[in-house]
Amino acid sequence: MFHILGARLAAVRRVDLELDRVLANRFNPLDYLRTDELGLSHVIADLLDPSATHGQGVVFLARFLQRIGKKNSDVLPRGEIPRLGTASVDTRCERPIDGERRLDISIEISPGDSQPLCIAIENKPYAGDGEGQVDAYLQFLRSHYPKRFLLIYLSPHGGLPSSESLPPDASKDGLATLSYCQPTHSSGYWNTTLQLDFALTDWLRECSLSCAVDRLRWFLRDTENFCHKTFGGILTSDKERQEIQDFILESKANLLSAFAVLDAYPNARDEVIYGFLERLHGHIAQELKQEGLETGWDFADKPREDGVWVYRSSWEGDDATPYIWLGHDRTNASSWWLGVGFYPTGSKDPRIEKLRKPLAKDLKRPSHSRSDNFSWWRYLDQHRDWAPLLVQLNNERQHPGELIEHFTTKFVAFAQKAINVIDREIDGE
Repeated sequence: MFHILGARLAAVRRVDLELDRVLANRFNPLDYLRTDELGLSHVIADLLDPSATHGQGVVFLARFLQRIGKKNSDVLPRGEIPRLGTASVDTRCERPIDGERRLDISIEISPGDSQPLCIAIENKPYAGDGEGQVDAYLQFLRSHYPKRFLLIYLSPHGGLPSSESLPPDASKDGLATLSYCQPTHSSGYWNTTLQLDFALTDWLRECSLSCAVDRLRWFLRDTENFCHKTFGGILTSDKERQEIQDFILESKANLLSAFAVLDAYPNARDEVIYGFLERLHGHIAQELKQEGLETGWDFADKPREDGVWVYRSSWEGDDATPYIWLGHDRTNASSWWLGVGFYPTGSKDPRIEKLRKPLAKDLKRPSHSRSDNFSWWRYLDQHRDWAPLLVQLNNERQHPGELIEHFTTKFVAFAQKAINVIDREIDGE
């Protein structure tokens, strides 16, 4: 099966290369543009702004409101779209709500015959939330637009904000969640009660279909493809996926083989990453030759349990132990971070709080958000999701290379600073 499919994919890729030469078929301008949180917010806000330079007026905004109106009757009664026009819509990026916090995207609509309403979007493509962030946004919107607002929490997984950003006992009225892409695998974050029933890429596709301007339609498709590639875990081109689909459906044997591959994939993924972490652990242990340090590793695709870690037995407390940790937050080996976390999780060790300020001071970068179990943590700037790296990870299980060197360097530099802080604050007691 793989021999035949490999030959067919090779043929497709030869065609793609020729199309690249003639048509720049796989060229995507977003690969060269600013695509951090602020950059993506500007793209979304401009498309939702009737007076923006796309020239399509209210078309894109109306499509968006039609989508959210199906589930949010309080904001848009009976799903009715208010009168829209450039004069009645105020779209802003980075709208300030107090001295420090800003709404990523704010769309205020003033129908004229009723009170203004506001659709706000908190865009979290990469980073975590600040302490009390989403709770503060909801309180601001409630005070300015009573029962006439919706705060959309946009993230790759479409889940709820962290408990640090929105405490469990805080009101969620007026909050909805939205994912960048429909999930390609089962996720505990999908189908939360506040989940909107579409993804950002669904709306982008609708916009491209309703747009008659070629250059804008191409940009919308490029943006959709960028989201699929960056947040949806899709590693193949449209032509490659079509070729694979056609091959699978050619015969019963091919279809059964595809199901068998699907069933085997999680175990194969876990074996690859376990082996890679085993090799990485060996390199890290070799670099961190300090007396009294103990190291370990594991991987079974269990968020906040897997990874590589370092600790001292002298750091052990009655309830928990601080670990210097390379771990991940999401299933399918995604959202990897470096941090100082206490294990077992859920402990009330007072040293968690004691280490926060010293770690923040010595590490020079703020933690991504406050955590009950972590004194400091931050998502990786590079290689945050590992599913797209599986081929290289598998190679480096046997032959360490660029990734082993990259993660070893990052971990050791972080660990050396964190060890000094923990030794000083805990061993020095």
